[in-house]
Amino acid sequence: MNSGKPLGLGWLQSTIGGGMRSSSATSYLADEFVRRENLHVLLHAQVTDLVNLSNTTGEASFGGVRFLQGSSQFTARARKEIILSAGSVGTPNILMHSGIGDRDVLGPLGIPTILHLPSVGQNITDQPSFGAGWSVNFNQTLDSITQNATRFNEAFAQWNQSHTGPFVIESATHIAWLRLDSNSSIFENHPDPSAGPHTPHIELILSPGGGGPGPGGGGMGVAGHVGAGLAVVTPLSRGSITINSSNPLDPPVIDIGLLQNDFDIFAMREALKRAQQFFSAPVWQDVIIGPTQDFENITTDALDEIIRNSAIPTLHLVGSAAMSARDATHGVVNPDLLVKGIGGLRVIDASVLVRRLTLVQKLP
Repeated sequence: MNSGKPLGLGWLQSTIGGGMRSSSATSYLADEFVRRENLHVLLHAQVTDLVNLSNTTGEASFGGVRFLQGSSQFTARARKEIILSAGSVGTPNILMHSGIGDRDVLGPLGIPTILHLPSVGQNITDQPSFGAGWSVNFNQTLDSITQNATRFNEAFAQWNQSHTGPFVIESATHIAWLRLDSNSSIFENHPDPSAGPHTPHIELILSPGGGGPGPGGGGMGVAGHVGAGLAVVTPLSRGSITINSSNPLDPPVIDIGLLQNDFDIFAMREALKRAQQFFSAPVWQDVIIGPTQDFENITTDALDEIIRNSAIPTLHLVGSAAMSARDATHGVVNPDLLVKGIGGLRVIDASVLVRRLTLVQKLP
């Protein structure tokens, strides 16, 4: 799965330790780390903006970070540099409220432009996902827990007591990364957005549960369900994150821009075909009762409408503080993750990641 050549089907990998999810918090902020003298963790605190602007070295730089904790305002001062890791939404929000962004956005809000950097918050992208399900004639599925309150409570009590049992595992068991056929008609009008021949276009997450949309989902009169979560992992659609207020506590305006490009809709339809192909294999013929929603006997336009109305983001949002070449006029950070045009400010979260761009996509 992590070889650089992930195409194919395999067991879904998870970061689980001791029956619990091993997150960045449990891994890096556990008791033995949080007691270090050079680490201070503040709860219920929110950064509002960067402050203490100076230009002593010939390049503008910020000397502190302002934040709120409860109703009190504080400023943390930086001796060397500021490292911003607020995520794909929080980072551009903080940058813009600090005066780093498009002057045409900041000016009307009364925010002085410290650095005109129009790429901040632009060209964001997330992977659209969509679900399909099939009814089966056996009960070794998650429905045996999710549709049975007694069994659910027993499994939940088991996990609380010993961190073992069904609540340890993911809701999915296998994952497949696949490419579109090289002669797909979509490539007549769209260049291949993948990074190369070993990069998938689509993803199937196979689950022993989940009825999917439509009649029959959720354990209606059958033993159980199996399902497939479908995702386009090389989307061409782009969105944006911006602000419409000078108050840093107001939520930013997020337009994920899902499924705006024809390639993404085409790829989602192909992902559904691959899932249908998988569950129509001979090994399933005595097991599958039928799909929870008939996607085969409808028009392409009707299917596209269902996908558009049902698709959700996978929470893999990237690109809002995009990394670009050191001499590129677009982008927000250079390959060292330093914000272009500002000294001593580094971004180290997923906002710097960029899904492959093509000639039809122009960064500001």
